[in-house]
Amino acid sequence: MDGLGRLLDVRNMDVCFRTHEGESHVIRDASFCVNHGEVMAIVGESGSGKSVLTQACLKLIPMPPGEIRGGKALYNGRDLLQMNENELRAVRGKEVAVVFQDAMTALNPTMRIGAQLVETIIEHEKISKRDAKARAAELLRMVKIPNPEKYMRQYIFQCSGGMRQRVMIAIAIACRPKLIIADEPTTALDVTIKTEILNLLVSLLRELGTSVLLITHDLGMVASYADRIGVMYAGRFVETGTSHDIFYRAKHPYTRGLLRAAPRLDLPPDQDLATIPGAPPNPALPRRGCAFAVRCANCMEVCKAYEPPLTDIDKEHTTRCWLLDPRAENIRNSEEAGA
Repeated sequence: MDGLGRLLDVRNMDVCFRTHEGESHVIRDASFCVNHGEVMAIVGESGSGKSVLTQACLKLIPMPPGEIRGGKALYNGRDLLQMNENELRAVRGKEVAVVFQDAMTALNPTMRIGAQLVETIIEHEKISKRDAKARAAELLRMVKIPNPEKYMRQYIFQCSGGMRQRVMIAIAIACRPKLIIADEPTTALDVTIKTEILNLLVSLLRELGTSVLLITHDLGMVASYADRIGVMYAGRFVETGTSHDIFYRAKHPYTRGLLRAAPRLDLPPDQDLATIPGAPPNPALPRRGCAFAVRCANCMEVCKAYEPPLTDIDKEHTTRCWLLDPRAENIRNSEEAGA
C-alpha cells in the first residue's frame, strides 16, 4: 500500500528477553503495516511472537527482562518507541486501544464495570462524571449488552465469558480510537459466542471507521474478516498478502501447512486433521538458515545454511522461501501440485 495510507507502520522490529536459558531472541526483523480503515490479521502458532510484537509496539512488554533491540513503530508518522511514558499514556486507550484475550486478568475485578468505563473516558476526555456515566451506558448498548444500567453496577466476575469480552470491547471503543489491537479476543469461548463477538467487533469498528489489528492462531477464523494477513513463524513474517493471496495463492510451505490443518466442513467426519510435524525452534538457541527448514518437506541444503530473502510475488504479496528461487522451479512445482 502507499505509505500515505499507513496508520501503523512497524519496521525491522527486534525483541529479546533475558531468561535462565540465556538470551531469547523472540522477534527477528519483523515488519508489517496496518492501513487506514482495514482489518489486518497476524496469524501463526502459539509462541510465534504475535502478541509480543504487538505489545512491543506500545512498549507494553516488561523491560527488563524484555528489550527492544531495534526497529520503529510509526503511528501516523510518529515513532511510538521514542515516546516517553506521558506521551504513550495519551496514545494508549485514546488513539490505540487493546482488546486482550482474558478479560478476567485484563480488567480490575474489584471495580464495578461502570466505574472502569467511566475511568477510561475521564482519563482521556474533558467530560463530567455524569456525562461519562451516560456514555458508558450507551457503550454497553452498542456492544449488545441488555439492561446496561444493571451491568454498570456489576463486577466482571459476575458476567459470562461472552459478556466479559463485550465489556472489553466497550472499554476499547470508549474514546473512538483510530486503531484497535484485538489479541486473541475469543479465546476460551465456544464457537457460537466466538462468531458473535467477532461479528460484533468488526461491524462496530467498520461503523466507527477504526482500523483493526487482529491477532490469532486460527487462520480459518480470519477468512471472513481480514483484508490482509501476515503469517508469523519463529518471530518473523514468512508471508504477507491479501486474504485472497493467503487462502488461494499461498507460497510458503508453513502457510500451506496451516491451511491444510484448518478444520473443513467438506471433509469426511472420520478423517484426521492434517498436522505440521515437529516443533518451532527454541528462540534461545543460535539459528542458521530458514527457521522452518527442519519441519519442511521440501527442505534444501540452502535452506539450512542461509536465511531466505524477502520475495515480492506482487504489490501486496511477499514471502520468505528459497522455493521461490528460479533454481528451485522443479521442487516448487511439486510442492504446489501437492498443496
